[in-house]
Amino acid sequence: MAAPTRRATEARYARLRNIALQKAEEILVPTVAPVSISLRLVTPDAIHAFSSTWEQHPDRRTEWPWAQMHRDYRRNEPDRFEVAIWSDVTLCGLAIGKLKTDYCCGDFVEGSPLAQHPLKEKVIPSVLTALEVYAILLEKREIRLIRPAPELIPRYEKQHFTLVSPKGQKQYCVKVVS
Repeated sequence: MAAPTRRATEARYARLRNIALQKAEEILVPTVAPVSISLRLVTPDAIHAFSSTWEQHPDRRTEWPWAQMHRDYRRNEPDRFEVAIWSDVTLCGLAIGKLKTDYCCGDFVEGSPLAQHPLKEKVIPSVLTALEVYAILLEKREIRLIRPAPELIPRYEKQHFTLVSPKGQKQYCVKVVS
């Protein structure tokens, strides 16, 4: 049997990502009401919203180049995890990660630096919900957050993650999923 084409592989995972985001959104809607929430793939609209509102914002904690990272992940990771978190027309969060043999990674997570965005304090739980649903759909045993920001580790631990510091490797937070 011939190996699936890149296009077929990308289409399969895009369908699974969309299913995961839809299921995660259904879980999250009651937790953020009456504020609206929409979980979508990272699209040119999301990259444009990032570039025009976040990229040069003085309160950003990181300086991740989302447009370049997304291009690289699209090119190299057909099974990637990705999510853009919106409230109506406001981009509130972005995340992207890789799929590994036993787990699903959240490599990069960023919330809007705008002080009054509608999903303040809800971006991390939203990303984690979407990541967990995607991992479960793909029958992965755990989810990991690679190189977590030290100030966010207590928030991840409240979401049932454990910090792991393997000698000579990148620190990560891990959660077993079922």
